[in-house]
Amino acid sequence: MAALFAVLLRPGTGPRRAAAAAAALAVLLAATAPWAARNLQRHGVPLLTGSFGHLSVVVDNAPPGESGWLLLQRAEGLPAKVRLSREILRRALLEYPAVTAGRALDRLRMLLGPEVMLPSWVATGFDRYEPDSRSNVALVRDAWRLPPGAGRAVQLLVGVAGVALFALAAAGAALAGPGALRRAALLQALLLVAATALTVAVGRYRLALLPFALPLAGLALATWLDPAQRAATDPARRRRALRAALATAGLLALTILVLPAP
Repeated sequence: MAALFAVLLRPGTGPRRAAAAAAALAVLLAATAPWAARNLQRHGVPLLTGSFGHLSVVVDNAPPGESGWLLLQRAEGLPAKVRLSREILRRALLEYPAVTAGRALDRLRMLLGPEVMLPSWVATGFDRYEPDSRSNVALVRDAWRLPPGAGRAVQLLVGVAGVALFALAAAGAALAGPGALRRAALLQALLLVAATALTVAVGRYRLALLPFALPLAGLALATWLDPAQRAATDPARRRRALRAALATAGLLALTILVLPAP
């Protein structure tokens, strides 16, 4: 979707943009239509994705004082659960928006926080760690800072790698200038923030940005490691890239490595 929107928002008109949009739409449909058809045949609802998003909306956005798990158990069948999730989302936005805003901020902190899923799995196998998995929020808060051991080492390694990758990607976006790739990366980031703020979040969901971040990070590395390429790049653009990298690294180092759990 991000790639399709990036193509449609490209300046100018003509057959090349139309062809690019058609190709992006065809890939999107090829990836989702078989699954939607399977869900329609088996469950009576043409879900383009899995049901986890709908279930998370109910569990993590239930009205204050109500149990999302109990509401889910009362809704029999996937179509009923999908209708319930839409109703819960409507109520969350219109009936208790302040509570929803607080939950959204917590989820954004989780999205920008340390990785917990892979490190918890490693810690369970090597450190005899047992995470609190009563809910996604409980698991994230419990595993925000794992005890010393193999899991904590993986958590730190993944955190440092994430800081470095996205700092390089920010630098690459500044070096690349306006274009479809940078536009797609920004749109994907906005879609990710909106989706996690309203459903469920963990640090590993940042992986959705990798297809867009890796080429930009590669551009930054190629520019800084190749003396000829570096000399050919406008100095003002290089300075903007450095500032973008430092700002991104500083923000992520703070949210991943320093701040406590929400």
